[in-house]
Amino acid sequence: DLNKETRLLTDKIQKQADKLDFFIKELVKSSYTEQEMITLHPEMISLEEVIHSACQITETAAMKKQITLLAETTDTLCYADKKWSAEALANLLENAIKYSPAGSSITVMPIIYESFLCIRVKDNGIGIPEEELGLVFERFYRSKEARKEPGFGIGLYLVREILSRQGGYAKITSTPQKGTTAEIYFSRYPLPSRPSPAIHGQFS
Repeated sequence: DLNKETRLLTDKIQKQADKLDFFIKELVKSSYTEQEMITLHPEMISLEEVIHSACQITETAAMKKQITLLAETTDTLCYADKKWSAEALANLLENAIKYSPAGSSITVMPIIYESFLCIRVKDNGIGIPEEELGLVFERFYRSKEARKEPGFGIGLYLVREILSRQGGYAKITSTPQKGTTAEIYFSRYPLPSRPSPAIHGQFS
């Protein structure tokens, strides 16, 4: 039981801690684009592992907004780096949580195709104008609506780079004020080995 003054002080400390946590995460993501910190080691793994890890990463953020993550899984194998693929999916979930109304739900659904495995993330958030859909994967780009929320425009850029470096790809469809559907695709089969260059600042 806290008195009014103590409760106000506790709330201020919590808000500052949340702000510090946010900026640390954004700075870490930014450092990935400037230094040789990403080395992918794709192998045949279960897509379930990627989904489970990403949901764990974003669980606290979802709880703070009372957002429900409705995640389906499949043990079907795909060719991916578990750590960085989970990071890519977590970036999509973080965006969905950030731009969705409190109390809403976000669905995470695996879809099996002949050559690819897809993870679809669908929300009911603010959406993205059609003319901006081709720009959202660019480094530091932020749509006009997104600028109302804190962020550096790093997350989707990392998603694109991580997927492309292991033979996959990402795409987004959206309707303003009705929500966004983001999809990331992983190869179902091993690809020929090749060097995995780190992400440098000159990429756009």
